[in-house]
Amino acid sequence: MSKFDPLIKSADANSRFDDSFARLRAVDSVVVLIADMAEKQGYSLNLPEREVLEAAYAKALRLAQKRFDSICDELAAMARSGAQALLQLKSAGRNNLGVAAQRLLLEIDKKSAELLRIVRH
Repeated sequence: MSKFDPLIKSADANSRFDDSFARLRAVDSVVVLIADMAEKQGYSLNLPEREVLEAAYAKALRLAQKRFDSICDELAAMARSGAQALLQLKSAGRNNLGVAAQRLLLEIDKKSAELLRIVRH
C-alpha cells in the first residue's frame, strides 16, 4: 500500500465522516512530503482532533456535511496529483521544486481553511 492509496475515496466506507477523515489524515501525511520539497520542515495542516471534527460534522446540516466531504475529496485529489507530479519531476532530475511545492502547499492551505470554516459554523 502506497502513501497515496488512502487519498482515493473508498466505495465501501462505513460512514461518510470516517471516509472523509481518513482522506484528511492521508492528506496531512502527504503534506509533510510536499513541505520537505518546499523546505518547510515541521509543516502540518494543523487539523483539529478527530472528536472535534466528528462532533461538528454530526451537528452540521446535511448540506454542510456534503460540502465537508466534497472539500475532503478535493484536498485528496490536489495532494495526490500534486505530490505525484512533484515526485515525477524529481525523479526526472529536476531538483528546483521548492517554488512549485510552496505553491501547492498554499493551495492546500486555502482549501483546508475552507474546510475549517465549515466546521466552525
